[in-house]
Amino acid sequence: MKSQKNEIAEVSPGIFIELPKKLSSFQKIQRRLFQLFQSFFSKKFQLPLNTIKDYSKRYSSERELYYYKKVALAGFYGEEEWTIKKALGNADHIKKILIVGSGTGREAFALEKMNPTYKITGIDISQAMTDAANSFKLSSSRIDFVCSEVKDMNEKFDVVFISFSVINHIHGNENRVQFLKDCLEILPKGGILLNGYFLRKINPLDRFFISSVILKIRWAFTGGWEKGDILQSYLGHHNDTKDLEYFHFYQDDDEIRNELEQISNIEWEKLGTPAEVFNGGLNHYYMLKKTT
Repeated sequence: MKSQKNEIAEVSPGIFIELPKKLSSFQKIQRRLFQLFQSFFSKKFQLPLNTIKDYSKRYSSERELYYYKKVALAGFYGEEEWTIKKALGNADHIKKILIVGSGTGREAFALEKMNPTYKITGIDISQAMTDAANSFKLSSSRIDFVCSEVKDMNEKFDVVFISFSVINHIHGNENRVQFLKDCLEILPKGGILLNGYFLRKINPLDRFFISSVILKIRWAFTGGWEKGDILQSYLGHHNDTKDLEYFHFYQDDDEIRNELEQISNIEWEKLGTPAEVFNGGLNHYYMLKKTT
């Protein structure tokens, strides 16, 4: 009997991965019922959420490591490189850069290639991702990869670059604002913070709408629900897990700016990078400059 081969996808020029096997109609129904049960009854989604613990476990899984190891040396994606060059330009004072959510090191390696004089530190909440990043380092590399949260860093950097959509993993306006304040805390006056947001309108026709409604019902008496809060299992076409994770889609630029206006010691601007359409959403990049 002939075995069915997995499909192959090119996720970056010259980089191919095996896609998970497609589910049968019956398997899809089973999965949706399981996820519906998770949404309503899992203690994982009781407030307050522990997204650090949940995502550390998720990104340490074999399937996530398989994918991120594949793209570790893929370089910047188009909008990232454009953003970095526009924000940093030829500034001679920039020496030390911190990458938050560095994973297996893709952004760090690309940044070092762009300018070998930078002293780069990458931090990630997953020890497995950090170990993988260190395994890709050349002997000549000056990059440090550390398993840490930004609030635990005790040195200053000229630039903090938050990996795209890291902030979308954080529950609650108050917690997201505090995360940005923690990033700004390790910048000197004039230091630069770069952050990429994932925007997607959640409406009744969106496939995430049902999970958003369920969270609204579950959190009705705690006040923890915000428009854009959803549950998803899909973190990329490389992953086929049935387990759900919390995610927050920013609804528009006004929501982003509302959060930034809660921080007193910054100037900010939206970088005019060509927005990449991905899975119905948009990538928006903002640059924050510390003023005091």
